[in-house]
Amino acid sequence: MCNQTVVKQTSRNLRIWIEGKNLSDNGFTWKTNYTRTIENGVITMALDTAGKLRVSGRNRKGVEQSIIDISLSSGKGFKAGQVVNVTYSQGLITIK
Repeated sequence: MCNQTVVKQTSRNLRIWIEGKNLSDNGFTWKTNYTRTIENGVITMALDTAGKLRVSGRNRKGVEQSIIDISLSSGKGFKAGQVVNVTYSQGLITIK
């Protein structure tokens, strides 16, 4: 499955925000650990029980919603306003 999102400029740095059913359907549920690499304008996130990052979340009307908020301090090949493709597969998310 592939979706698009926009790289946003915040007061501190760039931000990519993904949330919802696509995350949880592919194993990225609230409080699950994962690893992230950023190389050549491509972000790869993989489920990893030893990963130092953890899926965030919230509870809305009794339904848990997974959230991944990526802060890009030096741009890392991304620009504000850029539309990026988010590709989901079981245990793996790619953003480019």
